[in-house]
Amino acid sequence: FFLTTQSTQQPPHIWNTYFCFPMAISIPFCFLRKSRVTPFVWLCFCFICDAVSAQQLNVINLLTDTVRWKRLLKELETNDIAEDNINRLEAVHGKSMTQEELNENASWRARTFCPLGTIGCYLSHRKFWHQVVDGSDPYQIVLEDDVVLEPNFVARASAMVEELEASPVGNEWDVLLLGALGSVDPRKRFHFMYEIPAFCAGGCRQQKQIAEHIHIPKRPFGTHAYAISKRGAKKLLDLAWKATYHVDSVVWGIPELNLFNCDPLLAYQDSSCVSTVGSVTSGIETWIPSGIMMDQYTKMPLVWVWNEPVLRIPILNVIITQGRYLIFGILGTLLGLSQYNEHPWFLQGFLSFFFPFIASFTRWMSRPLPK
Repeated sequence: FFLTTQSTQQPPHIWNTYFCFPMAISIPFCFLRKSRVTPFVWLCFCFICDAVSAQQLNVINLLTDTVRWKRLLKELETNDIAEDNINRLEAVHGKSMTQEELNENASWRARTFCPLGTIGCYLSHRKFWHQVVDGSDPYQIVLEDDVVLEPNFVARASAMVEELEASPVGNEWDVLLLGALGSVDPRKRFHFMYEIPAFCAGGCRQQKQIAEHIHIPKRPFGTHAYAISKRGAKKLLDLAWKATYHVDSVVWGIPELNLFNCDPLLAYQDSSCVSTVGSVTSGIETWIPSGIMMDQYTKMPLVWVWNEPVLRIPILNVIITQGRYLIFGILGTLLGLSQYNEHPWFLQGFLSFFFPFIASFTRWMSRPLPK
């Protein structure tokens, strides 16, 4: 039983390998008359080992968002994760924050150009980092409430952490991404739509294989599932205390952060859930068929990525999404090409301003800011 519960795509869990399997074999010998140990004792010890290996999961969720919470509980139930093993971490509701709270916890950049949902998401994860630093566990795992988990998630996530800690960089790891978006495929099969935000946000890393299932990703995005050590949480609190932009765009690009990715991914985002960071729910982006995927590795639909906000135009309170600025760039380029013979300056001027502006703006917004 213990062997069949393990996926063939993951390293064996230490408790199952060194405790549970030998115990299962030795149980029949307990029925011998000369045995001084009863089967009950062996079974109790086996259950204790399994309980020790269990990792409590932290889930970020707005207490008022009961729909997403019920969806999550159903998702965890299918993964045989009991509700008692879940710590519901109350998310920060950006729209409910006072101006004084915004001034204290968010930079001028974020207050001016970010939707309040983006600020709330950032501060929710910062709240989790505080919990890790103040807690006794060497590391903790956090999930967002729109996550979709692979089977046997808890055991496989624990095994990934064990494999990372057994590697040459085991004493230095800060974050292990259990789910991610962006340019994270260790085989470098990146969709060009992931390469654009990777270039604009900056913070790209040199890809490197650390262990059989652990690697350094090029430029990850997404915070829907990750493990973070006490050292990593303290580092993020010191370097990126104030909310400045999307939390993944900021913190996963910090060069001082020892960031790793597991392969295969153990968690994905449910694209049917509307993003709470300020994505649009109507417009030309929603015309894209949901079946068109960015790639099979991250399993993220193109329509979801295109709906993610890049900036909020102040005063007008208009959200510019990734899809909208790309469409604007494509249309401007086509218009410049069509008018090139009569007005060659238009295409040159447009390309010289638009794309450098997007890249410069994103990198400026993604710069971390300490307290």
